[in-house]
Amino acid sequence: MRAIEDEHLVENARDVGRAMLDALRPFVDQYPFVGEVRGRGLLLAIELVRDRKTKEPLARSATRRIFDECVRRGLLTMAYAPSFRIQPALTIDRATAYNGIAVLREVFDWAVHQRVWEAT
Repeated sequence: MRAIEDEHLVENARDVGRAMLDALRPFVDQYPFVGEVRGRGLLLAIELVRDRKTKEPLARSATRRIFDECVRRGLLTMAYAPSFRIQPALTIDRATAYNGIAVLREVFDWAVHQRVWEAT
């Protein structure tokens, strides 16, 4: 508890989490398979959908391809399910967070090119 207070980790979680959420929210408009981005502090989530209107979850095979591509690029995520969490360490800084989001953007761009959301 002392380290959390002394290192201002609650404030860091609030600040970096807000910055991450602001950077991730445009994904809803940019990627046809992102149905929602939400979060509080450093507990963030992205809903991957096959269809935005029906909110049908993205197929498991598609989420697995996204997960594998993230790992291949050095980003360990929980993207193996349609509702995936982003839970970085409380000590993460903005630069590291933005780097992870940049990798995620690369993977999502790849997923658009591959049309992975159309997989069954």
